[in-house]
Amino acid sequence: MKIKQISGNILTGLHRVLLHFGPYRKWIYSCGLDSLKFKRYYRDLHFDSIVGIACSDVDGYKDEGDNQKIVELVDNLARVVPKPEAVLDIGCGTGRYLKQMEVVWPGTHLEGIDISREIVEKFTCKLVPGVPIHVLDIEIDESFHIENRGKFDLVCMIGIIQVLSLKRVPGILDKVNVLCKEGGYLYVQFYVETEEKKSDVGYKRYSIEELETLLAKHGFTMIESARTDILKDYAYIVAWKTLE
Repeated sequence: MKIKQISGNILTGLHRVLLHFGPYRKWIYSCGLDSLKFKRYYRDLHFDSIVGIACSDVDGYKDEGDNQKIVELVDNLARVVPKPEAVLDIGCGTGRYLKQMEVVWPGTHLEGIDISREIVEKFTCKLVPGVPIHVLDIEIDESFHIENRGKFDLVCMIGIIQVLSLKRVPGILDKVNVLCKEGGYLYVQFYVETEEKKSDVGYKRYSIEELETLLAKHGFTMIESARTDILKDYAYIVAWKTLE
């Protein structure tokens, strides 16, 4: 595990150093945020870092302070959203949010989606045993949303929308709309854009207003939004699927 953490940190550090050199930076920007090729490169680059800090004894992560932030964020979500019958967490990672949802909403049916089979098999399935976790890429998968049409009262996109390919975001939000029940909810947690913090290589920052407009185009009406002091540089939106 230490080897993975060290190698992941080295790769991430090397990437940041190379960004200062013209040819590498030119290649990165030529791929751009719209490129699935670049997205896969960027995910692979950070994968070992993620696995390296994940705790193999099924604690999710070793950072207890970070885990407490998740408790607070899910508790806040439960304040806004009535207890759902079924929840889908897109980009669930090691399953820490799902684990807290089990506590807050006992009896609720939970499911997760993640692109990384290794993380799911090594951590998620152990942290939240019994929760169905689907290994797929929501950007290109064309069957999951059809097979699960209208199944979920709440769909969560936590820290994921900022790293999705920009050209595919509209299509993904259409898929989310299909997955969500009429009158259901969408929770989006995202890197927020400010005067000081703008989009960079590998991720897109949204303003609350920009994301509200985008969600409205895909059938969701914002009911609450806020910058969060719990996680630095993040904001969240809770939206309601508009009844047709």
